[in-house]
Amino acid sequence: MAAGRPIVASNVGGIPDLIYQGANGFLVPPADSKALAREVAFLISNPDTRREMGEGGRRMAVRFGTDSMVQKIDQLYLDVLAEKAPSEKGR
Repeated sequence: MAAGRPIVASNVGGIPDLIYQGANGFLVPPADSKALAREVAFLISNPDTRREMGEGGRRMAVRFGTDSMVQKIDQLYLDVLAEKAPSEKGR
């Protein structure tokens, strides 16, 4: 996705959390080589769709890049610490 290419992948595990059907790639049933080949052939034959889906993937990849993930984890820690901090009233 970060390379700006659409993804064609099996609909298993955590993959559906990253691939949005028709937006940044295609999900196919597991072990369905015909469906996989059909989607790849579609992308080869449709450069405009391929480019749009690739850009959709690139935008999504930014959300999961190193900088973004570090910021999200840092904010999570701050939120947890804020919840655990003793209240001023209890002192």
